[in-house]
Amino acid sequence: MKIGPYGGPGGNHWDINALNPPKRLVSIQIWSTDSSCEGAGGVVNGISFSYLDMAGQLIPSGPWGSQTGKPHVINIGEDERLITVYGTSDGKFVTSLKFVTDRASDPYGPYGAPSTISTFSFQGGSILAFLGRSSEKLNAIGAYKLGV
Repeated sequence: MKIGPYGGPGGNHWDINALNPPKRLVSIQIWSTDSSCEGAGGVVNGISFSYLDMAGQLIPSGPWGSQTGKPHVINIGEDERLITVYGTSDGKFVTSLKFVTDRASDPYGPYGAPSTISTFSFQGGSILAFLGRSSEKLNAIGAYKLGV
């Protein structure tokens, strides 16, 4: 099931290859700027991720947006599932993302700095891959998920 994308209206659309559907999310890399950097509000500058396809091949996707700001890597264990993504947007860009798995005791993030203009989440089931829109920053993000 495809949900989203959520965030701002701009940017160029990106998505996974429909010929290589995801079986399991393996890793996520986020580049973000928090609100103390450069005197601006926080923002998610870019994202990339890798997943295993149905044949067990590792498929890298991205980077989408820019690889500027602080890098963060989330490795998802073989017996672990990403179950929730929380985010915020200022109406133009994704300003923060937080990731929750079924195994980690604490969430990963938030990366960027939360905005009060728009909040979104995708949860339930297992999140397998992402889609969205980006320009110099991440404009919008959505997800592919399995289950309810």
